Amino acid sequence: INVCRQIVAELAPRLQNEILLCSEQHKHLTKRLARVVQRVVDRLGAFDRVSKFKPVALEQSFGSQDGWPPLTYKLDDNVLLELTGQIDRLDVAEYNGDTYIMVIDYKSGGAWLSLNEVYYGLQLQLLVYLLVACARGRQLAGRDTCYPAGILYCYLRDPVFTGNSFLNEDQVAAKVNSMLKMPGWVLDSREIVRLIDTTIEG
Repeated sequence: INVCRQIVAELAPRLQNEILLCSEQHKHLTKRLARVVQRVVDRLGAFDRVSKFKPVALEQSFGSQDGWPPLTYKLDDNVLLELTGQIDRLDVAEYNGDTYIMVIDYKSGGAWLSLNEVYYGLQLQLLVYLLVACARGRQLAGRDTCYPAGILYCYLRDPVFTGNSFLNEDQVAAKVNSMLKMPGWVLDSREIVRLIDTTIEG
């Protein structure tokens, strides 16, 4: 935890003219930010220990000068639609000689996937990311063909909850873990799901 505090302390003065150092309230936010960073690092470390998927790209942009090409679609009247963005994290794993790609998107607030919103084109961000990544298999994994494994959100927050009874340390940890589960969609394949989390049975 000392490492996380040190990193936050080094970065805080660089944010918006030292806004996190201008008052006691903002200094408190800095301490809270350090706790959030530590919790996220712990959870990502725990995920890494149980997953066969490993990160191969962070903050991968597409459609920018120093990133991958944009995702393009030719519309009517010769109009060319270009989709651009930046992917927080891309993980890959191998199964039966094939390469599978998973998108992880970091969120400080609530996030979830709604089938209705995806169907009506209102929530396509992570699916676009996955489409772009699978098309760039050569750059990511040295493969011309890669397959989608999943799209997940990772929460960057320190959850707060209330209860009507006393909870011991293990119960608090279980409650926090349930609030920080990574929501999203994964491939309908037991084998791929077990690559994502090797502790899953059945």
